[in-house]
Amino acid sequence: MASDLISFHGDVRLKAQALKDLVAARKAGLIVQAGDEPGSGGAVRCLMSTSSRHLFTQFAKRFGIPAALACLEDCIFENLPGGDALDWPHEFMSACRPGANLALAEWKFQSQVLTDIRFLPGKFDPRVAAAHEMTVQVVKSLADGAVPSSQLANALAAEKSATRAKLEFDKKGLEMMVAAKTAAWATYGVAEAAADAARQKLPTAGAPEALAASSVYISSTLLATKVAESVSPGEPRNEAWRRMAQLLIRLVK
Repeated sequence: MASDLISFHGDVRLKAQALKDLVAARKAGLIVQAGDEPGSGGAVRCLMSTSSRHLFTQFAKRFGIPAALACLEDCIFENLPGGDALDWPHEFMSACRPGANLALAEWKFQSQVLTDIRFLPGKFDPRVAAAHEMTVQVVKSLADGAVPSSQLANALAAEKSATRAKLEFDKKGLEMMVAAKTAAWATYGVAEAAADAARQKLPTAGAPEALAASSVYISSTLLATKVAESVSPGEPRNEAWRRMAQLLIRLVK
């Protein structure tokens, strides 16, 4: 069951107005990291007149952009350095093409981040590798639009394996390699989301009816945060966030 959301509901005027509102918000100083007032604040909140805890689902209804992507857009905004952060909301909304179905972009983001060594260097640690590989296979199927109900057993197995890997690192704590520990945590978050999607028999994170019943819509933010924590020594964490921002832009175009 795919999401029936299409970007900007196919209306180029809605996109133009959103971009105009973002320009005005920036000039008025209303785009603020860690802001929480309606009509001001983060990449999503500055376009909305509500501070409701359902902010991302309301954003999805207004703009036809899945709540999962809105949540990820906001997470990236909060972690980019100042100047880049201010540019980011306009850059993201500019990249979204009116009429495009972005329902699979969430899973494609997760799939590419999970499989790219630049993003997750700890994935080859033997204590993580098995759980990671199982999770990747399920997420790749979701990114291709496969119906997860046919892979429920695989998704649940990946979740169980990832849980064991995460718990091992939790118990041993700081003595473990940071990259491997964050890989375990990231894999666990994505595996849990994939299993939830499979339970709901929904192939996309953007389906509104899945949001209340699954953790899919937050799994990319967990993954992104853990990836930023596992950057190689000497590499600024900002660069990890910039790479993820660039990846998301490519996926929504």
